[in-house]
Amino acid sequence: MYRILTKNADKVIGYETGPSLLNRIGLSTQMPADIWVATNKHRNRIPDGCHITAMRPPTTVTSENYRYLQFLDAIDLIGSKKYSIDAVNPTELMRDVAAKLNLSQLTLVFYARKYYKHGDVIRLIDILMEGFDETT
Repeated sequence: MYRILTKNADKVIGYETGPSLLNRIGLSTQMPADIWVATNKHRNRIPDGCHITAMRPPTTVTSENYRYLQFLDAIDLIGSKKYSIDAVNPTELMRDVAAKLNLSQLTLVFYARKYYKHGDVIRLIDILMEGFDETT
């Protein structure tokens, strides 16, 4: 079922989000019972017992934007204070994830401003800018 919600032929239409994403990237050690998927097919009925929760994404998910949306979802979840973030240095971890995925900082800020809350934009900028000398 997970694959049906995330791929359509060779196109990406969804991505993992929620507490399972926080666990997968190392922000949380909690193991959630369900996998949350932000998907263009969020209206599809999920059979009972699948342990998948389909959610509406902030915009239509494409092969080009899903990594950006997934990263920004993680930042939104960090800011929500609903989930246990027990990584030693979550800011550094998120910066490492962005670098590993080769995410453009400018594109991240663009998506954050367009589809996410103001607090998420500020949190993103703080993550991207931490470590820069304030005098530069």
